[in-house]
Amino acid sequence: MTPEEAALREKREAPMRDQFLEHYLLVHLNDKRRALLGLLVCADTHGNIILQETTEYLVEPTGQLIASRFVPLLMVPGKYIDRVAKSSGNEATLPSTWDPYM
Repeated sequence: MTPEEAALREKREAPMRDQFLEHYLLVHLNDKRRALLGLLVCADTHGNIILQETTEYLVEPTGQLIASRFVPLLMVPGKYIDRVAKSSGNEATLPSTWDPYM
């Protein structure tokens, strides 16, 4: 990638990254059995993310989320992320109003 292409990519990705940083995200993993709710503190160009104050949930076949465990700091490789939803507010709860981002 040339320096010009890298600069263009950064210019395009920065607003999206800044929109999600320091917001709570609900991250569904591609195993379809787990979801993570945590504060996004870091993301890289490979799609890897770091979540802080994370609660791991087990996803029932009905879609219901059951709290499983708390993880203070968690790195999630991008290849395991299925879908992401951003909290409308800045709270670590599971409200009914989430903005889906796929």
